Formats: sequence, C-alpha cells, structure tokens
Amino acid sequence: MVLIKQPYLLVLNIELVKWGGRYWAEPLWHKDLMLHLANIDALTLLCPVREGPPPQDWLACSDSRLSIVGVRPLGYSSVLRIPQLVAAIWNAVGRHEIIHTGVAGWPFPIGWVAVPIAWLRRRFLVIVVESSFWRAASGKSSPWARAKAGLFETINRFCIRLASASFFTTEAYATDLGRSAHGFKTVSPASWIDDSSILSHAAITARGVRAEQRLLYAGRLTAEKGVNVLLQAIERSDAAVDIMGDGDLRDACRAVAERHPQRVQVLAPVPYGPAFYETLDRYAAVIVPTLSDEQPRIIVDAFARGVPVIASATSGNVGFVTHQRYGWIVQPDDCDQLAETMTQAIADPSAGLTYGLNARERIAPHTHSAMHARRAADIAREFTLRLPFKPQRAL
Repeated sequence: MVLIKQPYLLVLNIELVKWGGRYWAEPLWHKDLMLHLANIDALTLLCPVREGPPPQDWLACSDSRLSIVGVRPLGYSSVLRIPQLVAAIWNAVGRHEIIHTGVAGWPFPIGWVAVPIAWLRRRFLVIVVESSFWRAASGKSSPWARAKAGLFETINRFCIRLASASFFTTEAYATDLGRSAHGFKTVSPASWIDDSSILSHAAITARGVRAEQRLLYAGRLTAEKGVNVLLQAIERSDAAVDIMGDGDLRDACRAVAERHPQRVQVLAPVPYGPAFYETLDRYAAVIVPTLSDEQPRIIVDAFARGVPVIASATSGNVGFVTHQRYGWIVQPDDCDQLAETMTQAIADPSAGLTYGLNARERIAPHTHSAMHARRAADIAREFTLRLPFKPQRAL
C-alpha cells in the first residue's frame, strides 16, 4: 500500500551512472530505491550522476515512478560549483512537498544545501542520520580532524533543528544530534535483511552447535573497525578466527595468520546476499570490535542467521547487542577482554546457541521493507498533522 502520495524529493550524495539512456545503481542502493517506491507514489532522486559504462553488477533504475535529477559528480572542486548546485536544488524543491535528505557525504553532504532551501521554501523536511563518519577518534586525531569534526557536528545539529521529522539509526545519534530538534524524531535502526534472509527458529535449532567452533570477523580491515584490537586479541587467545574483508590492514592480518596457521585464516570477501548468509551459518559467533559509534550492518546480518555477536560497547553496537542475551559485550580497545570473551564463546557453545536464537527473535521484525514502511507511515502521519505546514524555527 502506497502511504505517501505527495511529490517526494530525495537528495543524497550517492552516485548513479548514466549509460545507454538509462540510470544505473549499485545493487544495494538499487534495492533501497525500489523499497522507497513501495511506499511513495512518485519519487524524484537528486544526486550526482556520472556518464559512462556502469560496473557489471549494477542495475538499471527503470521504474516509471522514479525521476532522476542529475548534478555533476562531486569532488573537492565542487565548492566552486555551489551556485549551480543551489539552483538545481532550489528548482527541484519547488516542485515537491516533501524533501528527504541526510547529513553525511563526501566531500560535503549536499543535504547542507537542500536543508536551508527546503526551510526557505516552506517544505516538509525529512532528515535521516545513518552514520557519523566525520567524528574524530578520541585522543587519536589531528587538530585538523578534530576541527573538521566540530564543524560537521555544528552544521548537522543545525540542520536537524530545521527538520520537520528526523530519523536516527541509533539512540546515541538521537541524543547527541537530535537534542535540539523541534520536529518529530525517532530511533529507526537501519536494516538490509529480507524475510527470506531470516533463518527459521527450527532451522537454527536443527543446526545446533557447530562441529568446529570458529569465529568470524567480516568487514573493512581498518583501525576504526577495531582490527588492530582484534589482531592483538587473537595473539592472546586460542580461539580459531577467520578474517574476511579488504583494507589497509590486510597485510597485518595475513602476518598474524602466518604465525597461527592452524587457527587463523584471511579470507576473500564474499558478495553480500545468499552466499554471504550461508557463510555466516558456519560460525559460532561474529566479532564486531568497532571503535566508532556507527551501527555495523553485520550485527543485523548475523542475528538474522541466529549467530551471536561479540561486540564492543560502542553506542552503535549496544543498541542491538545485550550482554549475555544476544551475545557478549566487551569494552572498546580492550584486547585482553576481547581475547577472554573469544575463548569463552568457543568454550561454551550451548550459550552461543541460546544467544543466537534470542538474536533471531530480536531482529525478525526489523526487515529492510518493514523499516521503510515504518518510516513512511511516520512521515505520512506527521505531514498530515502539520497541515497547514509551517517550517521549524531556525533559532
């Protein structure tokens, strides 16, 4: 059922490719766009568009209810083209009643341009906060990184102040960035899983305890993902661990695997989808040692397969993982505690099975389509409640 019939404009930094008279999107982004259209009668996407052949796995955006307004690809020189960007967004906003954008993107979020224009043109403004890449790691960042983080934080709080409705993927984002919000706000965790991806309770029970108790890390091999902490923990634990991903710490991971060939492997990434879910099924637990406050997608994926998680106590993780209910929580950057917990997870597989079943029940209502439907229902309701529409106060 279509919930939103008003003309709807989505303004994001995510790039499309134009080729052969059609627009092409990365597969996960294409899926997300189509789920927007499940709840919106007519959607316009304003985003950067690059001319040229798309990557082989990209999909055509061919729904007749989707219109594309392309702007030039973004880069550091985009600052010089802000007047053209303002003109494009001004014209697009004028043709729509609901404006939806975000506050993340490189080299700057084009939502920063869309927000004041939507406010000036008295449109219903929706902001979704799904990440906080700009935030600097405490005590480990340069003065420039801290200054940039402070600038992003200030501008983004101001944008959220102007929003008619704000959606935050974690409670911490709602508390930190949404504390000055005047409009509707809610916590809406991000999820990319489908009903078909969720393993049944019976299948998880039948799978039982794995014959070989191995742990999995799957993600980018970078410091902010906690990979250095993981490698130190592996040295302090007897747990068998597979490391899957790419990144600048891949060589460091290989060096640890070479020192412990009987229990540590570095694997090539598996494409997201059925093959990835089947890979998760083989593991006793997934390790998520992140240091940032973002909500890692892997937690939702693991829960869907009944796999418990060993996660650091960051705000993005604890929103999903409860200690000794859905897995185990450890302090961020504490390799000794992580090592101890990895050993414990391997030593008590029956607890892991119980936590995995709990995790499956926790995540079952939070599918990708359900997330979009809940957000659309909130937007439709708030739009109606605010008629005749008045924008939020700027100060």
